[in-house]
Amino acid sequence: KRGEIIEFSARSRQRLRCKIASICRNELPYFLTLTYPAEWKWDAELWKRHLKIFSQRFLRRFPTAGFIWKLEFQERGAPHFHPFVWGISELEGVRAIIDFISESWFEVVGSGDQRHFIAGTRVEKMRNATAAIRYVSGYASKTDQTLPGEKVGRYWGVVGRKNIPWEETETIELDSHQSKIVLRT
Repeated sequence: KRGEIIEFSARSRQRLRCKIASICRNELPYFLTLTYPAEWKWDAELWKRHLKIFSQRFLRRFPTAGFIWKLEFQERGAPHFHPFVWGISELEGVRAIIDFISESWFEVVGSGDQRHFIAGTRVEKMRNATAAIRYVSGYASKTDQTLPGEKVGRYWGVVGRKNIPWEETETIELDSHQSKIVLRT
């Protein structure tokens, strides 16, 4: 069992990068931003509960989709989540996706602030597979928007794992000389 999480460690960052690198590049993800309103409460358990409720609604609405999320903090200290989403059909229409994300996050957070309804989310479709993976990997690796020492729990996770287009694992046999070179590298 892992201890209490108090930072976005280098090992966690590396696991996230490896997870992202194992995704098939044939499908372009959506990049979401889920922010909190001007008035928000410092309660990491509440934020994770909001993310869980949002995730459940999301999977009910898009049962073939899944996402990898990352927690970050704005300059004002407010938390926000960045889900990278795969598995939403183009037939859904971007407007329908945007509307669903905005309404769901607004309802889950329950602020009642109309400005939050209008500006609390962002949905962006990645346009190029290579750029998307580079963007996702770079964004997921950022440490400048974390709060080391604060007990906020996990900084990233996977929702709808079975719906994410994972690449097939490839195994390569190495002789002992090749193994040593790889280990040293």
